[in-house]
Amino acid sequence: MGVSKRHHTVPKFYLNGFGSKDSADSTPQIGAAGRDGKRLIIPTTHATVRKNFYALDGHPDGADVFEKDLSQLEGDAATVIKKAVDGTWPLSRDDRENLGTFLTFQFLRGPDTRTSMDQMHGTVFSKVIAQMGADGVRDTLSKAGKEVDDDVVDRLVQQASQPDGITMKTTPVGHIQHILGLAPELLLYFVDALGLFSGSTARSC
Repeated sequence: MGVSKRHHTVPKFYLNGFGSKDSADSTPQIGAAGRDGKRLIIPTTHATVRKNFYALDGHPDGADVFEKDLSQLEGDAATVIKKAVDGTWPLSRDDRENLGTFLTFQFLRGPDTRTSMDQMHGTVFSKVIAQMGADGVRDTLSKAGKEVDDDVVDRLVQQASQPDGITMKTTPVGHIQHILGLAPELLLYFVDALGLFSGSTARSC
């Protein structure tokens, strides 16, 4: 099986719950709006897809290893959600943990989180560069054994001083590290909430 480059940021099984079908064996479709405001109807197979969004280039298990891990979480969660829809309630301890894990990762995995990281890193970096000034940047780079053209440094400092600051782009590796770092703490909140709704004591998990 080849390496997948099409990564869903919202699981297809979840989108299917909001879709409609032309026939019993057709792929569910949902309404969407493009960045230009144009509205269209697309199959859930193509919705919320980003090319190589979670790609870890050079990973021994393939660049799509995290996408595959997410697919496993989604499969476990889909089973739990179907149980609940079919009337199984309260959820068992294992089901709460599976669904809580899915909710935690879903909360952190989307492009909105990556955009927030871009903005946060850009703001911090811009403030540091603006505070250091051109001479400070040159001195810091020189001590690190790196030589950068004076014009490049001047443009960097000038950009840092602008209202929009310096634009930063979070890599898939950085985003995934962020997810894995926050997930253990956030998981407690989601599992607790599921325990409250189901009438169980979630922290007994």
